[in-house]
Amino acid sequence: MNMPKISFTVQVFASLIAGILVGLFFGEPAQILEPFGNIFIGLMQVTIIPSVIIFIVTGIGSIGHEDAKKFLKTVAAILLLIWFLGVLIFFFMQFAFPAVQNTSLFSTTESPGAEETNLIDLFIPSNPFFSLSEGLMPAIVLFCLLLGFALIGDERNRPFVDMIEGLSTTLSKITRMMMKIVPLGIFAISASTFSTLTFTQFLQIQVYLITTVVIAVLLVLLILPLLTYSLTPFSFREIISAAKEGVLMGFSTSHVFITIPLLTDGVASLFREPRTEEKAKAYSGILIPLTYTIPSLGVFIVLLFVLFTAWFYGDPFGIQEQAYLALVGVPSLFGSPKLSLQFILEQMRLPADALQLYLISNPFHVYFASALTCMSMFSLSAICTAFLTGIGGLRMKRALISIVIVVVVLSTTVVGLNLGFTSLLANSSQGDDTILSMKMPPEATGASVDQPLITTIYRNYSEVPLVQATSPALENRSLLRQIKSRDLLRVGYNPDMMPLAYFNRDGELVGYDIQMAYDLARTLNVSRIEFIPMDQGTFLDRVNNGSCDIVMSGVVLVPGIVDDARFTSPYLDLHLAFVTRDERKDDFEQLEEVAQMKGLKIGIIAGSEYTQTVSRLFPEATLIPLDSPEQFFNQTEADVLLTTAEMGTAMTLLHPFYDIAILQPSDTYKTTCVYAVSKGCDDASLMFLNYWLDMEEQYGSLDKKYQYWVLGKDTGHQTPRWSVIRDVLHWIE
Repeated sequence: MNMPKISFTVQVFASLIAGILVGLFFGEPAQILEPFGNIFIGLMQVTIIPSVIIFIVTGIGSIGHEDAKKFLKTVAAILLLIWFLGVLIFFFMQFAFPAVQNTSLFSTTESPGAEETNLIDLFIPSNPFFSLSEGLMPAIVLFCLLLGFALIGDERNRPFVDMIEGLSTTLSKITRMMMKIVPLGIFAISASTFSTLTFTQFLQIQVYLITTVVIAVLLVLLILPLLTYSLTPFSFREIISAAKEGVLMGFSTSHVFITIPLLTDGVASLFREPRTEEKAKAYSGILIPLTYTIPSLGVFIVLLFVLFTAWFYGDPFGIQEQAYLALVGVPSLFGSPKLSLQFILEQMRLPADALQLYLISNPFHVYFASALTCMSMFSLSAICTAFLTGIGGLRMKRALISIVIVVVVLSTTVVGLNLGFTSLLANSSQGDDTILSMKMPPEATGASVDQPLITTIYRNYSEVPLVQATSPALENRSLLRQIKSRDLLRVGYNPDMMPLAYFNRDGELVGYDIQMAYDLARTLNVSRIEFIPMDQGTFLDRVNNGSCDIVMSGVVLVPGIVDDARFTSPYLDLHLAFVTRDERKDDFEQLEEVAQMKGLKIGIIAGSEYTQTVSRLFPEATLIPLDSPEQFFNQTEADVLLTTAEMGTAMTLLHPFYDIAILQPSDTYKTTCVYAVSKGCDDASLMFLNYWLDMEEQYGSLDKKYQYWVLGKDTGHQTPRWSVIRDVLHWIE
């Protein structure tokens, strides 16, 4: 009995679902399949660049001069039409965003660097061999176009064209051979991907993700096929059938590059009449690689993300701003989406931190974006080929029916999404992963960092009990002996030193230095710890009058205070920086330029250790004393706030329209943090504290705290992602 043959579509979806289930079942152990997925992608790319060269050179070489002119005009006209429709549709989708106040905050303390892209190398094949070796598709396509146009009309070149045209059959056979391993490759990719994805970050940006998925599905399955249906003689079913292999491959692998041969064959398969079949094959061989190098509707998702960002931060665009976004955004989409997004965010004066949202959402939406890119390439190529072969044209009846269907479906979808999002977000709060939600990380044993200590936290100095008079016998003891004798460590803290010391959303005292204080208390083997509040103007008095034993709150060692207390060895380096509006960041990075600014107003915390430094570095500036960092964001008189990159970044998490400008060179303008003890502290106690800090550094404890509190990386305390094998069956720990 012969088993029914399973179609390619069924195989792809079965492999995709199986991979997802395996990833969810095994969790991180399924990452072992990642190399196999990479091998599959590599094998699928074997024939891509040779096929592109052959298709373009032979395709253009086989057409005449007049056909070439018609080709360029047709491609330009259809491309502009699709771009215009894309802008209308993506901009219309912003009405799905609910009209609710979004108070969520999101950012990270570590901003990714911009990708360095050499546009000349990317688009100009000054060295074709370099372009080929680096896989620079725009340059490769341009080289092939020039070579193909040079072959037009010269019969002496016909044998060369025929020779390389014969290779296309061989390459097609190789591609078909590789198609047999597609299900295995898709299984490996989906299993390794879903073995690490979590849903915590998904919930933060659910509005953007859901909107992106919906519009991608509508464009792939309805709008672009209807556009092709309205401008060509093909039926809707024929269009979907011809495009499905390439689109499914793009969706399941998230790699558009490897779909080029499938999309090329798909377009050519629509043209079966002998009169058009040969020309159609030539044109599709040119068009698919060409459309790969220019912005498709798949990268228009970047524009939707910019609209989402404006809504997310409570500053949606007006009509003029949206028009500007369309004019600036579309041309900027050549090249990397990440690089384009950075440019657009800067142009639209949106928080630079929003790039992190896009990078987090990318693993979720990249599959739908890839499918949309493939369908966009297919539709553009099919429509252009139809016009170039003389069978394309506007079918008025089809067009009217298509317009009605698209308008009804889009309007219904937008209204439905808006109502759904409004209900979903009405009682929800986002941004739970910001710095305000950070908690003290557990110990390696899993115990709380403050166990078994008895902790007392005073928020106001007036609440602190009066210091008991010290007996002469106790007064002569060393600092460490005093701490041990009362079984209590008293730590001075400044709650305005985020991320070193601050109160989180739940009112808990947390931060780098607070964790260090708990570590010190356990090292001294005391059972109690008290936190005494102070600020930059009072910490010296508090530590010298015995209110606390040690100040652990980002004390910066400057010449003006060296005689007023004793200080430990440095434990943390901080980089001087300004906090300013996003759009002005670049103006304040070079110290020499800032020093020459006329009328510059620099905000600085009253009593700050930096007062003398800033007066020396910026003699022309006016200093504006502030009671707290928050005052800078609530008044407009100061142009910048002088702080450090580490603390300033934490502030920008709460004020997303601000960014930090690190004074360059960053290695030169640094300060060091120390802990302060009283002027009368004995040498032995200070030596012990320095030894303790040295051990903290040697064992990597300082670095772990820096990674967690300053860089926002929970490297040492991340729990494995949920999986069936661990959390349901309990087969592994």
